[in-house]
Amino acid sequence: MSDVAQRVLRIVVLVVVAGTATVLLAMNQELLASFFAQEGWNRTAPEETVRSFVRYAWERGEGKKAAALLDPQSFEPVIKDNRLVAVLQGASMGRFSTSIPKLAPTAQVKTIRSELLARDGGSFRVLAQYADGRWGEYRVKKVNGTRLIVKIPDALYTNAPERGDNVY
Repeated sequence: MSDVAQRVLRIVVLVVVAGTATVLLAMNQELLASFFAQEGWNRTAPEETVRSFVRYAWERGEGKKAAALLDPQSFEPVIKDNRLVAVLQGASMGRFSTSIPKLAPTAQVKTIRSELLARDGGSFRVLAQYADGRWGEYRVKKVNGTRLIVKIPDALYTNAPERGDNVY
């Protein structure tokens, strides 16, 4: 093979490899962006956020610490005697209150696991199993450098909730 043919072949291979890499990056742009924005390599941080929230929510005198882990755009904490007693969410006529025992029936998280979701800039889906065996599902998102809970359990489950088709 002549030198010219070898150069042309190298250029063609380089163009094909670069084009393939560009297409793959474009197809996975949202996942890659959320991975870096939410520090997807650090799964223990959102898990620790949920553990801390549950612990602080049940400890006397730690209501402000528990409230600080909730996204203020999504929730309004109800603190009485420096203890978090409920969380308000929603707006106007759809506003409702959830008491701490309905969110976290015990102060101890027995098992916890998380997975990175790519939607809307990314967040972690964190599943927490409490000491009584029931499970709650949280979302934790890094907002302005701080990990905050942006979704609290709607209900408690006897088994770990499966990831639905609309969860990504």
